[in-house]
Amino acid sequence: MAGSVSACAALILAIFAIVMYEIVARFVFNEPTIWSQEISVYLLVACAFLGMAPTMHAGEHIRVDLLVKRLPAAARDAIALAASLAVAAFAAVAAWGGIEAVAHSFNYGRRSLTLLSVPVWIPQLVVPMGMALLLAVALLRAWEAFGALRREAP
Repeated sequence: MAGSVSACAALILAIFAIVMYEIVARFVFNEPTIWSQEISVYLLVACAFLGMAPTMHAGEHIRVDLLVKRLPAAARDAIALAASLAVAAFAAVAAWGGIEAVAHSFNYGRRSLTLLSVPVWIPQLVVPMGMALLLAVALLRAWEAFGALRREAP
């Protein structure tokens, strides 16, 4: 997970550098770039998708646990197992859809409709990558919850 966190940190720093470059180019030299916004958006999307798995691994995703905290440990573990399996199912479907989208864009040569004309399969790659990482972490969390349930069983 440290690799994803480091990648996200590097992406945020790159976005900062690109935006600062654009500000100086636009307002100091009156020469705006044609690429800074598009690349910044691609990097932000990459950070979002690559950041999902380490966020889940750290247990930092937003959750409403007002009622769950009041349940017995076995019930909390059962809910954690169900939630992790639901995340895993979603991540698997999203990863598969992402792979299909990347393949479609690659096969048909789709490009962004901007002056930069980026082949869209390149920024789309972060969707199946991020979802595959999320799937792995969700399955790990499900396995941990299952183990906790087994330990608590009479």
